[in-house]
Amino acid sequence: MKKIITTALLVMAIFATATYAQEEHEKYIVGLPMPAGMEKSSIAGLLKDIVAYVGELLGEDTEAKVLVYEYGTDVAKFVEEKMESGEVDVSYLLGNEYAAYLDSGKNNLTPFFTLSMSGQSIMPTCLFAAKGKYKSVEDLRGLRWGGVYTQPTRYLLYKAGIDEPLDKFFSEVKFVSDMPVTGQIEGFDNGDYDVFNTYDVTLRVAGYMNKKDISFEPVSCVDYNYSWIFLYRDGLDEKVMEEFRDLMIGADKDKRFAKFHFAFKMIQGRFGPIDYDELDKVVDIYKLGKKHGWDKEEKKYFKEQSKMKAGHKKSGDS
Repeated sequence: MKKIITTALLVMAIFATATYAQEEHEKYIVGLPMPAGMEKSSIAGLLKDIVAYVGELLGEDTEAKVLVYEYGTDVAKFVEEKMESGEVDVSYLLGNEYAAYLDSGKNNLTPFFTLSMSGQSIMPTCLFAAKGKYKSVEDLRGLRWGGVYTQPTRYLLYKAGIDEPLDKFFSEVKFVSDMPVTGQIEGFDNGDYDVFNTYDVTLRVAGYMNKKDISFEPVSCVDYNYSWIFLYRDGLDEKVMEEFRDLMIGADKDKRFAKFHFAFKMIQGRFGPIDYDELDKVVDIYKLGKKHGWDKEEKKYFKEQSKMKAGHKKSGDS
């Protein structure tokens, strides 16, 4: 009899543990990882409002939490740690960041929908220079470069048949934030650098590609990254996450989201299902960069930028 009772208690304990694994949630926290500067953007405010409204429709308490990071941060690791610790329940990664997450061997996050902007899930990266002066990437040799990450330009060079680090191909490599992109363009117009790199979508959302009086044009563009992929962490109620996904997909045309439709239209934003064929292409680009050591070059570049930043801060304090 004692053995039967012990067995029954053990079964009940296992059942209780399994039930607890799908957590009872008082509040779902949606993490919004953003590079320093972007947290003040209109897209940050829009996402916060959408998260709160989705909670109302789901009958759940939801809250958005902005996760600010500095450029050069391992975003995949940064977001995964926030989710694994339970600080946030849902978040997102860009395609190349998601590829880095997959490469880490972790398997605790589930992708369930995506947010595209400017009508495109795949984001071309471009090299921009003065209008009418340059016809090819090779024509940019020896010029001064301004941008954030080096790997997108490295891929642009690779696609043009050039296998050289940025500091060998360009005469100067300068970190220039594109958050907001107006600052990057002002630097270009002021002559701080001759060529700059950013995503095509960044300029489109900001309205620059519709202006006739801009001083620059794309010299080369290639498909490079996948737009934001939303993920949820292990242990959440699968039914709630399915309802969350179903609400978001098609929200740009859903009458219940009418108050957000103007904002969707402004950025040509759309929540939708993930196109895994397109995402696989981005994963392949990530693998190519790792194979050729572009990731190590970029880490070195950010270390140098950190030293320069620290040096400027010290000289300013003295």
